[in-house]
Order: sequence, then C-alpha cells, then structure tokens
Amino acid sequence: MADQVAVLQTGTLTLLGFLQKRRRPLSTLAEACGAWVRTTVAVAIVVGSMVCFGIDSAQAVKSMTDKTNYSFLVKVFIYSPYCLLDLRPVYVLVLLLYNRRKFEKLTTAANDFTPDLAFLAAPHSQASSWKFRMKFRTKSKLWFLLSGTLVLLWYSFFQGVNYTWWLQEYLKHRGNDTADTFWMANQLEPLPPFLPAWQNIILCCVCSIFPLILSQQVIGIFVLNADFLKEGLRDLNRDIREQIESFGPRRDAVHLKQALNLESQIRLWTRLVESSRAFCSELNDFFGTIVFGVYGVDFLVLVGFGTNLIYMPFEGLETSLFYVYAALMIVAFMTLFLIPLPLAYEESTYVSSNIQKLIDRICHSLTDGDQKGKKLLDRLTILEHSSRTYPCLFQSVGLMSFTRAFLTGTCTLALSLLILAKEFLSDKLTPEALLTLSINATGA
Repeated sequence: MADQVAVLQTGTLTLLGFLQKRRRPLSTLAEACGAWVRTTVAVAIVVGSMVCFGIDSAQAVKSMTDKTNYSFLVKVFIYSPYCLLDLRPVYVLVLLLYNRRKFEKLTTAANDFTPDLAFLAAPHSQASSWKFRMKFRTKSKLWFLLSGTLVLLWYSFFQGVNYTWWLQEYLKHRGNDTADTFWMANQLEPLPPFLPAWQNIILCCVCSIFPLILSQQVIGIFVLNADFLKEGLRDLNRDIREQIESFGPRRDAVHLKQALNLESQIRLWTRLVESSRAFCSELNDFFGTIVFGVYGVDFLVLVGFGTNLIYMPFEGLETSLFYVYAALMIVAFMTLFLIPLPLAYEESTYVSSNIQKLIDRICHSLTDGDQKGKKLLDRLTILEHSSRTYPCLFQSVGLMSFTRAFLTGTCTLALSLLILAKEFLSDKLTPEALLTLSINATGA
C-alpha cells in the first residue's frame, strides 16, 4: 500500500533504480538485466550529483580563501547554500539506494494497516474505495508538480540573476564591446578550468536540479504515507465519536445492551491502534535518518540564504527577490510540505481522549455490579492507556519529533540566529568587502 499511496514518487524512483520492483517467483533474464540497468542509472545520478557538489564546493572554497576584510563565518554561510543543495540529493539518494531492500517491509506494514480500516463501522471510511485511491493519486501528483515547479523556478530565477550580474561586470570592464556572450562566459571562475555557461546549465539541470527534485520525492513518500496514516486515524476517531453520540444520558436496557455489543468493535479498534503504531514505527525506521539529514541541510540552507539577504548590498531588485524566493522555498519544504506529520500525531492523541469520553458515557449507562460491563470498561481503559502512552509520533534518530511546535520553532530559531549575526558581525564588514562578497556569491 505504501507504493500505492505515493504512486508517482515510488514509480519514478523504481524506474530509475532507487527502489526495487516487487519480487516475483520466476525472474527472467530480461528482468534481471533491467534491474541491473536501473541500478546503473541510479548510481550514475548519484555520481553526477557528487560531481556538481565537488565543483560548487571548490568554487566556494576558492572564493572564501581570497584575502578580504570580512568574517570567515559570514563567508561560510553565504557560499554554503549552493553546496548544501548539491549535497542534499547525494545524501538522500545514497541512503535510499542502500536501504531499498527494506522498503518491502514498509509496504507490508502499510498493507497490515489497510484491511482493518475497511471494517470500520463508520460509513465515511474510504480506506479501500476507489475514491480513496484517487484522492492519494491526486495528492501524489500535486506533490510532484509543486516540489518540481518550486525547484525549477528557483533555478530559472538563479540563472536570470546570474546573467544580470555577468552583464553588469561585462559592461563595467569592456564597455559596449559585444564580442563575448553570456553563453560562452566561464562559469567555473575563479577556478582555472573553462566551462561555458550553456554547458554548465546542462550539467546543473541533469546532475544537480533533477537529483534535487528526486530527493524531494523521497520525502514525499514519507509525508504521503504519514498523511495516509492520518486519514486512517481520522476514520478511527470518527467511528469512536459515533459510538459516543449513540449513548444517551439514561440508564436503561437499550443502552446496556448497546454497550455490551461493543466488544467486537473494541477488538477492531485495538488492532487498528496496534497496526497504526507498527506502520508509524516502520516509517520512522526507514525515513528517520533521511529526514534528519534533509531537515538539517535545509536549516543550514535557510540560514545561508538569510545571510545573503542580510549582508548583501544588492543593486537590483531582482537579486533581492531571488534570495527572498529561495528562503521561502526552503521554509515551505521545512513546514508546509511536512504538515501531515504533526497532524497524524494529533489524530493519534485524539484516540485516547475519545476513548476516555466513551468510557465516561458507558460508566453512566451501566448499572452497578455488572461484571460483563466492567470487563468491557477494563479493555477500553487498557486501549486508552496504550493510545495515550504510545502515540504515532514521527521522529528522526530520536532527536527530532515532528510536532507543530518543532516545525515553527526551527524557522524561528533560524531567524533569531540571523538577527544575532547581524548585530554582532555587521560592524566588522566594510562596504567594499560587502560589495566584493555580493558579486562573488551571486556568481558562484
């Protein structure tokens, strides 16, 4: 089911060799060769990302070692975003390629969670319906289009700003001489090798931007499956609330019989809670390390783009807008795109509170001395305690817990660090150094 929730993401990554196709008892030679070719393509994509990371890192180090009067820490944050955005897909895709055999275990956990949802008493449950599948297919397409469009717009914006800075420097040094063009300008400066702009754009699109989009699709599998878990828990809570509303305030035989008939329903709820917890655990095991690295890299990229916004004396509005857009894109990746994670956790916590409300209603309806009713309450109490003690909380290597407070807190922390850096370091930067730094950073 995990591959059906994020169908476009898993299909693309399987086609490129980062995930394995489902195993069949008999495998032909053609299928084995196809698997080998896909793995080769995956390795080639990773190697290409490493090449771009090496080029950008070399450019950044060369620019940072130039003799200037500004702080080394400022230079690190100004040049780091481009290197980190190349490192991001390398980190994600290497881990995915290494752990791809474990993805089948995640799919099994999702399949164990799905059948019980179909037996919920709530008529609104759509766990196995065609409408439910189409809903997540639409979400999968939206994730792919939104994340891909944001990255492509960012790179197009970057090339536009890069051309603007090249044109300003060209006219400053050569006047109206138009013998050279931007497409033949060396994009590896200040490094000795020569790489024309048109070749650099092709290299970046194939080996940097495309892998960056793929890395976001890996996060998409995690988030979309978390959203699937959230929908299942929402159906569970809806079913419990309907049972709560069915109990009236009076103690009579009708309500007593209704309470005693809940035993089969409680078994279903217990299985759902257990399978949801196992599904969440498998998601954490498979994606925990990946999300930890991605979130850390995105945080540093956000700080880097924010540093450019604070320190750079831009002459044109388009450059300022570029860094604003870049910062907002990273903020979206760190918050808006991850909203299903805290929402799933909240739905999980609602289970225990709803069960407690049901316990209160049943206690009010049952008569004293009813042993069967007490056993029913004991089972509900155990289920409530289990749901409250072990909710479905998404974590990364035990250090990050994805709640609403965490998502907003990290962005607030980045803003606070930028304000502190501005206050403590701005007096050490001369206007001439800032101007030189802005030219080098934009052309990197």
